[in-house]
Amino acid sequence: MSDFYKQQRHVIGSMGIIKRIYHKNKEIITIDYSNSKEDEMIKLVVEKREIVESKMNNLTVVIFNHQIFFTPKFMRHVERTLKEMANRIDKNAITGLTETQLWILKGVNLWYKKKIRYFKSLAEAWDFLVE
Repeated sequence: MSDFYKQQRHVIGSMGIIKRIYHKNKEIITIDYSNSKEDEMIKLVVEKREIVESKMNNLTVVIFNHQIFFTPKFMRHVERTLKEMANRIDKNAITGLTETQLWILKGVNLWYKKKIRYFKSLAEAWDFLVE
């Protein structure tokens, strides 16, 4: 991971962060929702969409932790946004989910045409995205 560095960082509220990083010479948009509240999480989704819409063939990884909750309002927003961004994202990865959140991801993958892959570590997610 020696080629990892921050190029651009967007901070939403006090917790959430969006970064553009490079791993094996490929750009990955990294969205960290850790410890974010519902409104901050929705703002991060909006910010992610603006970044993704600026170019094609995006690789994205999302980071969660046990401190966040997938509220119905957040999930409806994610559902709409994923459909809008589908043609601009090549691969999606996610890490840091609880068992309950993993079940929700399985539900999302039933209707989302580009499956979101779960990984236990960020390094595994980055490697998958740049394959």
